[in-house]
Amino acid sequence: MGNRAIAGLLALVPMAVFAQTDVQKIQNANWFEREAAAGVTWRYYHFDDLFSSQQDIHVASVDMDVEGNTVKIAYRAGGTRIPITSFVPDHANTACVINGNYIDLATGIVLQHTRTDGVVRYPSVVNAHDEGAVVIDAAGDADTVLRPTTPGRWDDRPEPNIMASNVPLWDNGVKYPLPLDEPYYNVDRHPRSAVGRTADNKFLFVVVDGRRAGAAGVTLVELQTVLEGLGATDGLNMDGGGSSALWIKGEPGNSVVNVPSDGSLRSITDALSIVAPGPATPVEWDARLTSLVASPLTRTGETYTVVATYTNIGTQTWTTSDVAIVPSRAFGRASGFVPAGQEATFFEMAPTSVAMGETATFTLTFEPPVVASDTVFTEHFALWHETEGWFGPADNKLGFSVTVRPELTGAPPAFIVQGTPTGPNNQWYVENAGGGWSNSTIQFTAQGVSNSGVQRYCGASVTGRSASFRPIFDVAGTYTVEVAYPYSSNNIASVAYTVDHLNGTDTFNENQNAQANANGWRMLGQFDFGTGSANDLGLHSITVGNGAVTGNRFYSGAVRLDFVAPLAEEPSAWWVVE
Repeated sequence: MGNRAIAGLLALVPMAVFAQTDVQKIQNANWFEREAAAGVTWRYYHFDDLFSSQQDIHVASVDMDVEGNTVKIAYRAGGTRIPITSFVPDHANTACVINGNYIDLATGIVLQHTRTDGVVRYPSVVNAHDEGAVVIDAAGDADTVLRPTTPGRWDDRPEPNIMASNVPLWDNGVKYPLPLDEPYYNVDRHPRSAVGRTADNKFLFVVVDGRRAGAAGVTLVELQTVLEGLGATDGLNMDGGGSSALWIKGEPGNSVVNVPSDGSLRSITDALSIVAPGPATPVEWDARLTSLVASPLTRTGETYTVVATYTNIGTQTWTTSDVAIVPSRAFGRASGFVPAGQEATFFEMAPTSVAMGETATFTLTFEPPVVASDTVFTEHFALWHETEGWFGPADNKLGFSVTVRPELTGAPPAFIVQGTPTGPNNQWYVENAGGGWSNSTIQFTAQGVSNSGVQRYCGASVTGRSASFRPIFDVAGTYTVEVAYPYSSNNIASVAYTVDHLNGTDTFNENQNAQANANGWRMLGQFDFGTGSANDLGLHSITVGNGAVTGNRFYSGAVRLDFVAPLAEEPSAWWVVE
């Protein structure tokens, strides 16, 4: 890295740290921005501390003063449900799409007033919340308004296009008094979608991710604050949870830029689209991360390698003399993985010159820090140009979480994997397709588990719901497998635990409704596990689910794995402490 680059990087280090309000954090964030079309910008930022939690926020902003830019409603009649990506062809020149209003999950029928081209597609349902709406005039100009108090309610609004929803957040610069009568929907944190209008004539699509590690989700009050930080004077809460999704033109994959909480796109009945006929303005320095290979496990004393592949989607050529990889979040910080004196040499770029449209591979070589016990580190790095600063994906896209274990001087210690957003080794916990998972503040007191935050439980109204613990074993061997779970009188009496191991699959049943069984470790047996992994998860698993029994709920809880001996075909003396 050249001297100018180092000087520019150091200039970003703050001289003093001042406490900021949550609104100021949103306003002052170093948002990643990329234009999707003329006057349409996708913005993204991962907040490490917003509302005292980690948050992932995506915003699509359309400048309504740019000729041809409009907002449209896309819908399917009769409750037909499709993924958000299937709404893209409904209008020519679609630049962004966000999920719409609330639907009956059983029938797909929209629950609030929806009108397009002057025709009522879905009338309001009795007792449905529809205090606000997106209204779009014949020219495609959009705003959010409160429900009329006249006898005809939404029928009395003149706009040909209306999508009512719940709940208004802002009205003419004034906070809307939020309902707190339904804690799960209004007070608890969830993924959320919202739309809004700013004083400078921008219309906003906003998605806040949730229900996963690194994205806590927000309450309605917090969503109100998000819109305030984004400059909205008017705003409306849309459907959220697993429906929250934002599609951005030109982005890779299916172009849905957030991470839907179901693990896949939920099918919905209607959506809002931004139509923008003008092309995006080319950017000199821009990049797209196309792959990132980073093991989720390493040890002190080992060499740890991360490989990132970028495509140059800017107009300028990258060279090794002016493009570098630097620690980010915050920029200018020191990284415990980069030894002193190697700040400019811990990475290599190949080839050494990368023109527009070409691909570069960056190999990052680290020395994991010394730890006394298993410790999870989250590291962030970014592309840096010596005069233009950071560029390309949002600054945490070249990010990885890795568990660093102490140097191995004997048998591997026992470890726990917990099915919560904050428990030990929760990076190896995954909730499988089928949904039904929610948060509970019930006490979980098994030895070694975390009782902070929430515990995860699954509604068992239908069979086949499950979650899996998929640890990565860095030592192949025989391990004991124990399980633990909290107690609730609502728990079902037969919960299936399926252990997938080197020699096959075994299934056990646990009575989570027996209080005597709860909050203690229950032995399932001894099993052989290998060291394979895929997509940051182990190939072997312990799955908890309700394969054949319905009822109220069951908990994911935790599993504990304790090393017994190496595999028979491997030397046994290597792990003995002498």
